[in-house]
Amino acid sequence: MTSPVATFSAAFFYTDVDDFQETSFSGASFDTINSQVNVIGAEASLFWKLSDNFTLDTAWTYADATIDAGTFLIGGVPTAFPDRSPAQSPKWTGHFGMLTDWQLTDDWDFTGSAYFRHRSSMIHQFVETFRSDSLSTLDITIGVANPANGLAFSIIGTNLTNEISADFSGPPASAGIVPPDVRADSPGRFRTVLLQARLNF
Repeated sequence: MTSPVATFSAAFFYTDVDDFQETSFSGASFDTINSQVNVIGAEASLFWKLSDNFTLDTAWTYADATIDAGTFLIGGVPTAFPDRSPAQSPKWTGHFGMLTDWQLTDDWDFTGSAYFRHRSSMIHQFVETFRSDSLSTLDITIGVANPANGLAFSIIGTNLTNEISADFSGPPASAGIVPPDVRADSPGRFRTVLLQARLNF
């Protein structure tokens, strides 16, 4: 049996960008602004091999990004914005995973993994109206493989809790003014369960 082995790393960071370019869709046009943005945060990861057959894997990032308040031309109209988060910049992202593998017989091996993934809420345009909820998903894979002949079978489950949150959100395309409660969302991947057979040669 292999002795337990762990690798841990952590970092703190601060980034200041003078001319951060951001583009937003208004429904009638794409508007781009250059602004001041600063990010302060931390990240940490842990890989822990508990035994020959079991491993833990986790990594998390906290990033607090802020665009300074300012007045910008949006559709040719001067528009004032308060301090805010950039589009598609969740404060928290990370995962926690468990992996295992066992020799079932002289010919067949078993492998399995389970991963919990999370990202916090985020906005998608210049305004808070187009915000998606936080997203937490669970993915599980189990399978058997025969290394000698390259044959393998797996059951792969993705987003088994069927959590739904927009990967992108914005107003629908329109030549006129769109009410703020009308939005077009592109959701993330729904629950899927796949049976996979593979032959390596």
